[in-house]
Amino acid sequence: MSWIDDGDWEGEVSLVPGITFSYKFGIVHYDSGKIIRWEGGENRTLTVPPVGSEVHHTWQVVSPPLSFTENLIRATS
Repeated sequence: MSWIDDGDWEGEVSLVPGITFSYKFGIVHYDSGKIIRWEGGENRTLTVPPVGSEVHHTWQVVSPPLSFTENLIRATS
């Protein structure tokens, strides 16, 4: 994923249209690759739309709120 602006990230994946799968977002430590936090709520389910479609999702609220330091998140080019 890439940082785009004001807390927004974007990523691109290629999937077969019509398949359904479950997933959940997580925050991964840049250096160690370990999961820092999974998003709250149930796993998401997505049926992949037709080729050329875009899907937009928002991180589910977590409690307590996260606070980041520079050494935990680093954008890469």
